[in-house]
Amino acid sequence: MSGQINAVEVCDTENDHLKLNLDMIVGLILPMVKADPRTNVSILITNICSHFNYTPSYHNAWIAKQKALEKMHSGWDVSYKRYGSGAKYWRDGTFMYGSYIHRLLFDVAQDGNRRILPIAFAIMPG
Repeated sequence: MSGQINAVEVCDTENDHLKLNLDMIVGLILPMVKADPRTNVSILITNICSHFNYTPSYHNAWIAKQKALEKMHSGWDVSYKRYGSGAKYWRDGTFMYGSYIHRLLFDVAQDGNRRILPIAFAIMPG
């Protein structure tokens, strides 16, 4: 793809952006995350760079994406109450065989679209 400029080459990575804070980054990426919550963090970094001429660290961009997701769903507690209450929920476990002497426990839920979602897992002694 000739003629394209790599965004990382033109963005300032040496100095901190003094007036840029996490809320500004969240405000910028929120429409992208709303359009596709699976948007890759590296794509968000490129967008931030092209808008602010500054490349944030992967960690800071990831944190901004998590905050944007939380903002989209009015916080995790509200989201769980809204969607978790109508979900079917069950817990199961299985023994691990061979040289393993532990038990794998997992919690899953099924939403209204019949998608199975992992909630938590744990590895417990035999």
